[in-house]
Formats: sequence, C-alpha cells, structure tokens
Amino acid sequence: MNILDKIMKPRSIAVVGASTKQHTIGSDIMKRLREYGYAGPVYPVNPKGGVIEGLPAYATVLDIPGEVDLAVIIVNARFVLQTIDQCHEKGIKGLCVISAGFKETGTEGARLEAELLERVRRYGMRCVGPNCLGARARQHRLRLPIRCARWGHPQHSPRPQPRLRAVHFDRQPGRRERRDRA
Repeated sequence: MNILDKIMKPRSIAVVGASTKQHTIGSDIMKRLREYGYAGPVYPVNPKGGVIEGLPAYATVLDIPGEVDLAVIIVNARFVLQTIDQCHEKGIKGLCVISAGFKETGTEGARLEAELLERVRRYGMRCVGPNCLGARARQHRLRLPIRCARWGHPQHSPRPQPRLRAVHFDRQPGRRERRDRA
C-alpha cells in the first residue's frame, strides 16, 4: 500500500472530534461517511465516549480495537499535537487535520504548525492540513471536506458531484489577507 493510500484509499477511519451535536463538523463528517457509502470501519473518537451515529465512541485513538489508516482530526488546535502523538503510538500513518488555529492566527499558531510538521515528518506520516477542506476520493467513496457538512443541511440544496476524473483539486485559502497602508 502506497503511503498516500492511507489518506486517499483508507481501509479504516478514526474521526477524532466526532460529535453528537447536530450540524457540527464532527457530527456531519460522521453522517457523510455513511451517506456517501464509505464501506470500511469508522471509529468515532470523543473523550466522553458513548455512541455516535450508532457506533461506539472511543475516548482516544489508542482505545480503538482495530487498525486505522486515516485519522480525521477535528479538535481544538491546542490538542492536535497530543492527538498526533497518540496516532503515532497507534500506528496511524494518514492524517487529515481539519482543525484551524495554526499559522493563519499569528505567531503562536505558526509555532504550533511548525511543530505539527516536524512531528509528521519524524513519525513518517502523511498529512492533509491543517486548516484544510479535507480529502475526497469518489472512487473509494471517501468525502471528508468541511464543505460537505453544509451539503446536507436543510438550508442548502445539494451540490452536484464533479465528474469522476483521475485528479481533482478543491481549494480555499485559509490565510488572512493583509493590506498595508502607507
């Protein structure tokens, strides 16, 4: 298995920050994985445990009984590094860090992002993000972008899927624009 397959063709997914609270990213991604027909195991991770979308929730990725290819991380930026350490300990090699609060927020966020990158490299992981839309591989029924959370919301009509092609990029700049005044 190619290292990018852990992100684009994961056999199993942990959603770290899964939630029962409606119309949150953690809730909507769980719903969309099922609606879009992702067939592999999905493991919701929430420190409160319980049941999310009919699946048992685990307090950390370390509590998940099976192997995990991809961790989708939707937690506060201050917990992302700890989560990456746990993913490394679990043997997870693919990360999709949807969480914001990194270099787009200033000096402290830039420091966090540099540390995130250093750990990902040191651990031999591959990462999409941070502060990203996610990843989508239609042929594998994987759709993890933030914008998918809005597609199923009653106030928004469903958007048509793009035609299936070999490569497709979505982009949304996450940086703030600065205007210098003389």
